[in-house]
Amino acid sequence: MGPCTRREFIRMTIGAAGAFLLLRNPYTLIAGSRESDWEAPMQGRVSYVLGDVFINDKVASVGDVILDGDVISTGPDSAADVEVKDFSIFHIKENTEIEVNNILTSPKVKVRKGWFLIIVKRNTSLEVDTPTVLAGVRGTVFFFKVYDEDKVYMCDCNGKIELFDSRSGESLKLIRSNYHTAFDLNREQGAVSVERTRVRYHEDDDILRMADRFPTETRVFKDKQKGGSY
Repeated sequence: MGPCTRREFIRMTIGAAGAFLLLRNPYTLIAGSRESDWEAPMQGRVSYVLGDVFINDKVASVGDVILDGDVISTGPDSAADVEVKDFSIFHIKENTEIEVNNILTSPKVKVRKGWFLIIVKRNTSLEVDTPTVLAGVRGTVFFFKVYDEDKVYMCDCNGKIELFDSRSGESLKLIRSNYHTAFDLNREQGAVSVERTRVRYHEDDDILRMADRFPTETRVFKDKQKGGSY
């Protein structure tokens, strides 16, 4: 047997640690796990899987490690959560493809297509890159739906976000929101327009389902207890 790759080594390490954790507590490798469960060194992990979910075109399972440069994708009627210790948790739904980079240093998530909801630790920076805009996020909850290269829907559910043209780097808009401020972002004749729109595609329930990991960042949604579709 030849030398194992970095991913294989990490998977074996995580697997051994995970097996030990599961002997103590069979619920350690699921969404909502406690800080004490993060005993094995890792950058991120899959904490929820529904349907067809892939990491670099290989079938993903709960507990799988996410490394820099990994591409996570979902098929029809599918969904996944990815947790990053002390930093964020994000949820993707069907027909979505994202790439994660620099996840513990200067984190960046590239949303190539589909449905993406993220909770980010308060006062923590993150970049969300789409074909239309680059979003500089400063905590706490944000939603993106990428239709194609020229059309994106975005909601600043709570927090601060600065939008830039993904091609030119031009600053487009600085947004601060306490509760669901949504925009349609469209590229026409080379320029990107930023227009207020109604909130759609996501629900408070999508956020509240992940709220146990980040109670401070999701307090406003708990207070509203609104739920339902917009």
